[in-house]
Parts: sequence; structure tokens; C-alpha cells
Amino acid sequence: MLIHSYSYVCRAEIGSESYKHFCQHFRQVPGTPCDECDRCDLYVQEDEAAAIDRAAEKAEAEYFRKFKKPEGWKYKKRDARASRSRKGDFLRSSRNPPPPLS
Repeated sequence: MLIHSYSYVCRAEIGSESYKHFCQHFRQVPGTPCDECDRCDLYVQEDEAAAIDRAAEKAEAEYFRKFKKPEGWKYKKRDARASRSRKGDFLRSSRNPPPPLS
């Protein structure tokens, strides 16, 4: 069975690199850029709504390079609050646990 691993930060395939893909250096203030390397930050949380919008804009541009764009067409960005997944929210607090599986 072939398993592919990708960085959730840069979307690059990790392969056998595993956690070595991510920065291994200690930082006094978590989340600040590393002074020693340019590897992905393991503990950064991606702005998922922005990533979805970038992918949608890229797909739209690629599509309209092949097909005629309708007159007056304008890409409408989604509401970021509407894009959040309740099932995939792994940052729930103990006061707000996920609902039981049915």
C-alpha cells in the first residue's frame, strides 16, 4: 500500500522526510519565524478559508483560459464563517466537546 504525506502548510509532498520537513529549532516566542532555517512551522494553523479562496481563484483562471468567460462574470468570495467545518474542528475545548458519533 502506497501512502502519500503532504505538508498542511506548503502542500508539498513530504515522503520519507516525515517530521524533518518541519522546523526543528526552538523559538522563544512560538509562531515567530525561525532564524536558522526556512522549513515549515509544525505548529502553525493555516487560514483554511483563504487557502480555499486561492484554490478557487486559480481553478477559475485555469477554466477561463480554456473556455469563454461569461460577460459580467465576477468571482464571489465565500463567507469565511460559513466554510468552517464543525466535524473537523479539532480545537474544541473540553467545555464544548464534539457531539457523539451516531
